[in-house]
Amino acid sequence: MERSSYSKSEEFLAHYDYTYPQELVATSGAEPRESARLMAYSRAAGTVSLSTYAHIGEFLAPGTVLILNETKVYPARFYGTLPSGKQSEITVVSYDDRSARVLMTGKPDEGDAITTHDSTLTVVQKDGKFTDIDTDMSASAFRAFLEAHGEAPLPPYMKDILLDRDAARTRYQTVFAKHEGSSAAPTASLHFSNELLDALRAQGIEVRFLTLHVGPGTFLPVIDEMLEAEKLHEEWYEIPAETIEAIERAKAEGRNVIPVGTTALRALESAANDAGVLVRTAGTTDLFIRPGYHFKVADGLITNFHVPRSSLLMLVDAFLSDKGSWRSLYERAITERFRLFSFGDGMLIL
Repeated sequence: MERSSYSKSEEFLAHYDYTYPQELVATSGAEPRESARLMAYSRAAGTVSLSTYAHIGEFLAPGTVLILNETKVYPARFYGTLPSGKQSEITVVSYDDRSARVLMTGKPDEGDAITTHDSTLTVVQKDGKFTDIDTDMSASAFRAFLEAHGEAPLPPYMKDILLDRDAARTRYQTVFAKHEGSSAAPTASLHFSNELLDALRAQGIEVRFLTLHVGPGTFLPVIDEMLEAEKLHEEWYEIPAETIEAIERAKAEGRNVIPVGTTALRALESAANDAGVLVRTAGTTDLFIRPGYHFKVADGLITNFHVPRSSLLMLVDAFLSDKGSWRSLYERAITERFRLFSFGDGMLIL
């Protein structure tokens, strides 16, 4: 890469850098879930209100359609020993009969045999950040292996986790998780309890679901190749007919459609044509949303506070457009001692 191109990329990434106190990184979810704090930001008025998720309905107009991601996280992380004797942390991205794509620590080489819990896995090839391995198991047997030995695939920045293995697997899961396939949680939805969803329905909020299976690539740093290709890692999504119909009715009647989380937003935007009509019900998406993107479906967004230099933060910046500064909102959150990242507090952008 030419030096000028590198400098341009670095300048772009530096715009999404910020510092934060390590003690604000949440190491467990709020209990009860809806007690998590909420920053509500109005793009039209430029105002900030501080509240909790228990009171999020106060900011939503009757008839608003909330779209939540009902993907289910599987215990995708386990540990193995490399030929060098070094332990490797292994996070499964996807798997099938005899094969799996994973993220691994420890710099494995092709052909390496990895020992783990009386099983041997073989490194087949490296593909950028990802490693393809031969599991020598059927897909169902490998899933049983993960159930027995796997942990919740908590993001790498989460240190000194306060939850034990079983508690982490329960808490790193939405209360409405249904379709298994994610190796990372749709974290904006972790703040919603069944009681909160019932209360929102009672006040006239329409709650609908879709599925996008979240990959661990969501935590990978944005690199030059992503910026050049203008693409992220691929993720599979599906939008049920009843959700599409609810969105079409809302749009026709002038009601807001608000996805809960960047994953739900990316699924909706990936399925829509330029006129905002949802023309695809399922597929894969590598949509990389950055400033300049024209949003076709989402009228608002509920999201957590994201790590520096992440594609998620770039999406938030794009959604704010010129109607607010992500940096000023994050500085306010840090001043107010909001808890950050996956288990942390969140923000409603209207």
